[in-house]
Amino acid sequence: MIISVCSHCKSKNIENLSPTQLVERLQAGLDNDIKIQQVKCLAACEHSISVGITDTGKASYLFGHISSDEDVKALTEFTMQYKNRPNGWTNASERPKALYKKTIARIPASIFELKDKGHQS
Repeated sequence: MIISVCSHCKSKNIENLSPTQLVERLQAGLDNDIKIQQVKCLAACEHSISVGITDTGKASYLFGHISSDEDVKALTEFTMQYKNRPNGWTNASERPKALYKKTIARIPASIFELKDKGHQS
């Protein structure tokens, strides 16, 4: 599992949580087997700070407007929920309430395997 945090996003919230602080707080609350990385851009600039969660064979999620300790707690809770789902799929009503209006996208897992990885489109 990989959690990607946009390194260019700047929170517009008064609490001013930086991407680096977000990564540190997530690392403190999650298992060591979960990789947390800062990435240059998640193309969700209007929703800063944005965070992507993905794993092989599972649906992926993009959350935005992550700006507080409450959001970090919700992301931690969601990550554990996601980790325990075989396909990663959750409905909005199942996710932590703090993330309800912060879900930008849920991308279904691929239903096929690319045969020729040199010719991906």
